[in-house]
Amino acid sequence: MIKTEALYVFSDPITRSKDKYLAVAVQEFRPSVLAFSDTVRGHTVEGKITSDDEGNVRVEDKRGIWEFTPCTLDMFRRKYKNTVANGDDIAEVCETTDDLWEWYRRHFGGNNINFY
Repeated sequence: MIKTEALYVFSDPITRSKDKYLAVAVQEFRPSVLAFSDTVRGHTVEGKITSDDEGNVRVEDKRGIWEFTPCTLDMFRRKYKNTVANGDDIAEVCETTDDLWEWYRRHFGGNNINFY
């Protein structure tokens, strides 16, 4: 099940990088179309969408496999706070994973996302 309220970490098969990126507003926009924002702009990926009970999402499209994993506060503090602007401040003000997700939704997950 896709957790639309979650902050996700995802891999991008287009760049073929081992880097992970952050995504908010992850949702099934239309049948077989996953939409999300990477904190810069909205994106869509068309393909076979599968998800599990923990919220992990996988999309197979013509470019490869996109994998989205819910980002916990512990994961953010260990792996990602040093890769985002003000990551130390974000990690400090958030006390729970839900706080982290809410912080990202408030700052990057508004209704003004344009999905491409």
